[in-house]
Formats: sequence, C-alpha cells, structure tokens
Amino acid sequence: MSPIPTKTPSTLVTLLDQSRTFFIVLFVMGTIALNIFVYNSTKKQLHTELSAMMDHTGSAVTSLTGEAYSYLAQLQTAYQSAPTAIRPEIAAHRPAIPSMPFENGSPAFKKMFGSLTIRSDKAYDSTVMAVASHAVTMSAVHANNTHFLWSYFYDAKEQFTTVYPFISQAELLKTTGTTDSDSTVARIFDAGGTNPIPLVGPISNPERKMVWTKPYNDIAGKGVIVSVLAPVYNGNTFMGAFGTDYALQMIDSLLQSVADDRLSLQVVTSEGWIVAGRDRTGPTDSVVYYSPKELSQEFVRQSGFCRRAIQLSNSNWYLVGTIPQKSLWSAMLPLLVILSTGSLATLVIILRLFRHLKRLV
Repeated sequence: MSPIPTKTPSTLVTLLDQSRTFFIVLFVMGTIALNIFVYNSTKKQLHTELSAMMDHTGSAVTSLTGEAYSYLAQLQTAYQSAPTAIRPEIAAHRPAIPSMPFENGSPAFKKMFGSLTIRSDKAYDSTVMAVASHAVTMSAVHANNTHFLWSYFYDAKEQFTTVYPFISQAELLKTTGTTDSDSTVARIFDAGGTNPIPLVGPISNPERKMVWTKPYNDIAGKGVIVSVLAPVYNGNTFMGAFGTDYALQMIDSLLQSVADDRLSLQVVTSEGWIVAGRDRTGPTDSVVYYSPKELSQEFVRQSGFCRRAIQLSNSNWYLVGTIPQKSLWSAMLPLLVILSTGSLATLVIILRLFRHLKRLV
C-alpha cells in the first residue's frame, strides 16, 4: 500500500503565496467594481435630483409666463370685442399737449390710463382713444401683480404707443435721450433693438401667436428685461400689439432659490439666448450659447458635464439643467474616502493573516 503523499512546508508556502496573489487580484477587481457602482449610483442620484428640481422650477417659470399669456389674451379679447369703444373719462379729457395727451390728466386719470405718446403727424383721434381705453385692464392687472414692469400697446403703423404705469414727458425724454415726440416714439418702437412690430406682425408671425423677445435693456432704466407681445387684429387688419415686460432679475432669483453649488439652472430661448441663470446673455451679447440640436435632446452627456433640457409651455423657452463633473466627484468623495479606508484596512488585516500563516508553516 502506497504512503499518502503529504505537502511539504515549501509547498504550503507556495500555496499561500498563490492564494495571497489571487486574493489581491480579486480584492482590486472588487474595489474597482465597487467604485464603478458608487459612481453610477451617485450619478443616478444627481440626475434624479436635477430632474426633480427642473420639474419644480419648470412649473414655477411656466406659471409665471402663463400669467403673461392670460393677461395679454384678456387684452386681446377686450379689444377685439369692442375695437371702437371709448371710455367716458377719455372722451371727456381735453389734452394740453398733443404729443402727450394724458400729461395734464389728474392723478386718478393717470393711475387709470397711464401715458400716451403720439407722433406729430398723427391726430389724437377716436382710434387712439379706443386703444388707450384698454389701459383700464392694465391698471387692474398691475394693481394685483408685481411681476409686470410695463404694459403697453404698439401701433402697427408706429405712430403712437400707450405705456402703463404712467411716465411723465420729462422722464420719458430723459430716459430715451430724445428731445421731441417723434424721436421718442421711434426710440420706443426700437425697444432695445427687438423691433416689436415687425417681430409680431403678419409677415414674421402669420400664425398670430404671442412672441417673446430676446433680452434687452429697458429704455426706462429697469435693467435687462424680456417682453412678450400679443398681436391685435380687427378682422384681418393688423392693428398692433399689446405687450408686457419681465425683469430678468426676477427669473434669476427664482432659479437661484432652488439651484445649489452642485446643480445649475438656466432659462434659454429656442434661439439659444440665455434669459436667466448662470452665464446669462447680455443685451448686447450676440453669442448663441445653445444650438437647436442641444436643446432638442433631453439628456446630453459630454466630458466635464451632464446636461438636461426641457421645453416650457407658454413660451419658446427651455429650462436647462447642468451637472458639472466636479459636482459628481464632490458628491462621491465622502463615500469613496470611507470605502477606501475600509478596503485598505481589510487588505492590511488579510495580508497580516497570510504572513502569520506562513510563519506557522
């Protein structure tokens, strides 16, 4: 009968060395897999947080723009239902300055109807008085809504404009840098280079939709603003547009109230202009930050960041959220430190165990 082979001490040492090598390889692979899992889990968590933040903020911005749509639709309906109706207060008013008919109105009259500026070649006639009568709706809305800076009517022929709330002739001349009503009206209709009448008129806007402008400097000194315009028709005749303005600082504040150091939010027009948020486009900045392709993709992943874009209803705006790569690593770092410390301690213990076993052989 053959003797049972026994393992020599050198053989056991070799097995222990091989086991140790196998364990180290397995340990390294497991650590890499665990880090990948942590990375993907953290990224998924940030994506979830970004989506939740964007859904919440998108609803808030949509509600804000929806107020403007509802308000301007009210003005459109009021005008189209009674295009020639003149308020008795306006019919009884006797202007002292033809180019600024409401300049000599009483405080109550100005609070109700705002201001009216007319070119020298345009008479203060029933057409003008009928349009100016709808400032009553503007005054009622402004009394209960602080979001709107200015409301106005732009005449299709660019001969007159109403502005609410009231602004005096002296202040209007000063803020526009003009010296006469014709120059003032021309400056108002330029509207910081947005040219509202061509923008909202039948050639550029045959669908008769409400249109948003790009950001521009308010000529009355309210800072950088954005306007929404509603075309007005009498039958098929384009009469002009009602409009109202938002201060971009207000939308900036809304975004900053929900964003944090890890996640950033921007409101962007369909043309790629940044309306609010980080890197907001300046009124004289011609840079387009986003292409239509970028805005059409809900999630974009590139080196250095992950970006999500969703289109907001009630406007041609998009809400864009960005997660910088550094935010992902910052979120992972505390967990990675804990895991690395634990893994290193485990490795040291196991290696010491192997060393102890070798001494026993």
